[in-house]
Amino acid sequence: MRIAKYIFLLLLLLSIAFIVFIATQPNEFNYKSEKTIASPKNTIFQYINDYKNWNSWYPELNFSTKTSHSEITNGEGAFIKWDETKITTTHLFSNDSIYQLEQEGDKKYSLYWKFQEEKGETKVIWGIKGNLTFNEKLFAFLKGGNEFIYTSKIEEGLEKINDYLVNEISNFNILINGVVNNHASYNIQQKDSCSLAEFPLRSNKALQNLQKFVKQNDIIINGDAFIQFSTWNINNEPLYFAACIPIEEEILTTPLSDITGHYQEEYSALKITLKGSYSHRKEAWKKALAFIKQNEEYILDQDYKITEIHKKDRSNTTKPSEFITEILIPVKAKNSKPKTTTSPLSVTKPVVNQKIDSIR
Repeated sequence: MRIAKYIFLLLLLLSIAFIVFIATQPNEFNYKSEKTIASPKNTIFQYINDYKNWNSWYPELNFSTKTSHSEITNGEGAFIKWDETKITTTHLFSNDSIYQLEQEGDKKYSLYWKFQEEKGETKVIWGIKGNLTFNEKLFAFLKGGNEFIYTSKIEEGLEKINDYLVNEISNFNILINGVVNNHASYNIQQKDSCSLAEFPLRSNKALQNLQKFVKQNDIIINGDAFIQFSTWNINNEPLYFAACIPIEEEILTTPLSDITGHYQEEYSALKITLKGSYSHRKEAWKKALAFIKQNEEYILDQDYKITEIHKKDRSNTTKPSEFITEILIPVKAKNSKPKTTTSPLSVTKPVVNQKIDSIR
C-alpha cells in the first residue's frame, strides 16, 4: 500500500513537472523556410499574390476544397476563406514582399513572404509567426515540436509552388498566324506606366477599373479587352501602356476622368499567338519583329501601336501554360501610299443613362 502511494506521488510530481515544462515553453513563435525556384521573381510574386491559385499549392487545400474569395483576389484587402479559416493580405510591396493575416476561429497568425532575385532564379522566403495556447504547445510537443510542425507545412507549400511553376512556366509555344486586318472600333482606355516587373499587376488593375466602369454605366462591350503599348521596345522602362475595352458606341468622358474614349482606325497587323506564361512575351515580340524584318512584302507601320489581347488569362485558368495571348504588330505593304487621316463617319453618342459623374 505504501509503495502504491509513493508511485502515485511520483506520477503526480512528474505530471506537475511536465505541465510546468509545457507551460514555460515560449508562447511566441516565428518559423520560416526558403527555397530557390528557377522562375522569374515577378511570376512567382503574382502567383502567390493571387488567391485563385492557392488550391493548387497551399498545404491545407486541394482542388476539391470549397473556398470563397474576395471579388478582387490579389493585392491588399484580398482574402480567401474555407471552413473556419480566413487569410487576408494586409500589406504588399510589389515584387518584394507580402504580409498576410490568418484567422482560424479565435486564433490569429501572421504570414510573410520575401522574394529575392538570384542569378535569374528567385529565393522565396515564407514565414509564419504568432502565439500558442497551452493545448497547442502540448500538441506540438507530442508531435515533435513547434518548429517541426510549422516548417514541415511551409516546406511542403514551397515545394508545391516550385513543382507547379517550373513545369507550367517552361511549357509554352509561339505561333506566327500571318497578316490580318484589325477592324476599326471604338474603345475606352486607361493609361499607366510602370516597370516591366510590375506590368502584370498594373495592367490587370487597369483592366479591372475599366470593367467596373463599364458595369456601372451599362456600356455594351464589343470584343476582347486588350493592351496597347507606346513603345516598340519591350525592354524600355518605364513601360507606357493603355488598358482598353472595345465598345459599340463612342462615349465622351469628363476632362478629369482617367478613363477616356477613343476611336481606332482599321490597320493591318502581323498576328502572333503566345500560349503560355507572360514571361515569354519578350521572346514572342522578338520572333515577330525578326519575321517582319525578313519579310519581302511587309514592313513595320509605326503609325499604330503594338496590341496584346488576353484571350485566356488568370480570370479563366490558374495554369500559366494555358494562358493565350494574341499579339498584333502593325505592318504595311512596302510599296503602300501614305495614308490620309479621316474622321469616323459615325456620330458621337454620349451615354444616356448616366450613373456616375465620370462620363457624359
